[in-house]
Amino acid sequence: MDETTDAAKRYVLNILVAPLTGKLVKPMLFKMYNLEKTNTYSLTVMQFFNNTCSRLWPDGIMYDRVRMVVTDQASYMLSAFSNLNQMYSNLRHVTSIVHALHRVCESVRVEYSKANDFISEMKKVLLKAHARIQIDRDVTGLPLPPVPIITRWCIWLRTVVLYCENFDMMQLFLNQLSKSESEAVAKAQKLAKDNDIRKELYAAHSVKFLADKITKLETRNLSKETQWKILNETREKLNGFAREKLESSLARNPDLLHLMDKSDLEFRVRTKFAPLVSVDVERSFSVYRNILASNRLNFTFPNV
Repeated sequence: MDETTDAAKRYVLNILVAPLTGKLVKPMLFKMYNLEKTNTYSLTVMQFFNNTCSRLWPDGIMYDRVRMVVTDQASYMLSAFSNLNQMYSNLRHVTSIVHALHRVCESVRVEYSKANDFISEMKKVLLKAHARIQIDRDVTGLPLPPVPIITRWCIWLRTVVLYCENFDMMQLFLNQLSKSESEAVAKAQKLAKDNDIRKELYAAHSVKFLADKITKLETRNLSKETQWKILNETREKLNGFAREKLESSLARNPDLLHLMDKSDLEFRVRTKFAPLVSVDVERSFSVYRNILASNRLNFTFPNV
């Protein structure tokens, strides 16, 4: 389960359900809820979770058959399932390991703020500027840098890689522009002359493997063991503040180690393809955004 804000500025909670049979089963969207803005999100999540279970078992909730839930690391999610554990005795609450890697990427962006500023200004320089885009193509001969989106860390990291590996070409392109063209051009030219920019881009470049690991974890139909292996491979490659951030995020993952316990053979078999990520619910939001397009905002929530 996860929450988002839709095009009509409503808070939407999606809950997907799948049986743990030890076989590949695609999680299906079971229920969408419209969350009201409130300071008691944890109570609302508890209410909607119980409501979902009562719909699954209309004759009475089978509390012992609810084995696992995957969410993000939001504090209200942690609080909600800490309380729900008292009702659902077999429930394991796992926070998405992709979100843990996202937090590492966020710490990298914060740590190397000058590099992030440079990327941000270059985005403004090339955004909807056809003349500058043509100059960039003529001077560098490179494809346009991907437009970095902070919430999509793979794109941000791949932008870092492009700028780091072709920094001299980027400087050459900026030198072809006049400072008077725009404030963004002036700022980008100033930043490009700062020696710290090269150092920070190089440092951020050293964790470029995070983008590949995140992409792998977003692949469908991975076994639980494969997901765990990818996480541990990533952990071994990280060091310094990035490793500390990952460890602190995993420490907030209540039942991840319990889920990986190999002592209970039946549970291990049943959870062979259990997701350690919330990618499927993110995909349901993408489908929802396609339905609730800009020309369909008069859709009421029940009709959606």
